[in-house]
Amino acid sequence: MTDSSAVTIFGGQGRVALTNTDALKRALDTSVQDDPRGGGEDGVYINFSGKRGVYEIGPDKDGADPDEIWLVNTASFESGWICWKSGRPVAKRMASIYGDPVVTPDMNEHGPFQDGSGEGWYVAKSMILRSLDSGVQGVFTTNSKSGVSSLVGIQKEIASRVGEQPSWAIIQLSSEEFSAQGNKNFKPIFPVFGWLGDAQINALAALEEITEEDINRLCDDAENGVMSYSNGTDDDKGFEDDPHEEAAEEAEEEVTDTKTTAVASQSADKRVKRGKPTEKVRRRRASV
Repeated sequence: MTDSSAVTIFGGQGRVALTNTDALKRALDTSVQDDPRGGGEDGVYINFSGKRGVYEIGPDKDGADPDEIWLVNTASFESGWICWKSGRPVAKRMASIYGDPVVTPDMNEHGPFQDGSGEGWYVAKSMILRSLDSGVQGVFTTNSKSGVSSLVGIQKEIASRVGEQPSWAIIQLSSEEFSAQGNKNFKPIFPVFGWLGDAQINALAALEEITEEDINRLCDDAENGVMSYSNGTDDDKGFEDDPHEEAAEEAEEEVTDTKTTAVASQSADKRVKRGKPTEKVRRRRASV
């Protein structure tokens, strides 16, 4: 991860330039040590209810479709503290994990706190996400132990890949039920849909409209080590040519007229399977 222009898909709100993979990895490794178990300018707020097991997105508190996919802005990770009192946050101090950490607050600040009510200061973490289905961008912040642990899990996966494998994560917003002190609760979990490299991020940012086929192909390209794309046309989107398609086209030129139709049909079928639809189809568009 060395291309600072890769964050342009997030509208320039990348927090930091990703030009030093060693520093990036060190910052991620330091941040994951805060695991409690061992919106605003960045878009809408994305919250999670541990009691109900649902996400709330934006001012209308829209729910999250479990099939919706979100790109994690690796440059946006923040750590800090949130203070709760009387059932609401009264103070929030967050800073990028790639800079100076937030000073640990005086635990009595904003007190006194009512025992057993969940009041007080809590470690918090956040990240910026962008939906590849709807285009909605938001900041997810959590200060619950289970939520921070889940976000740390994504940071660990990214840190293990930085500089060696595609490390831009595409995730889904899901949840998992667990019991604590005899009560049913939920924690957010972030299943990984796929991974992109810098080249794929930049190719993604250049698309006027993103299809599911685009995402699948870019993930395949990242896995196969594709490092660059031609400018291309709107039709081929600058993606690398599929060698199977090229072979089919060459064979098509050599066959007799009686076989041309059949070969062309096979080639068309192959193009559809490789993600070049004749129509742009989205799985869904979230209401915003």
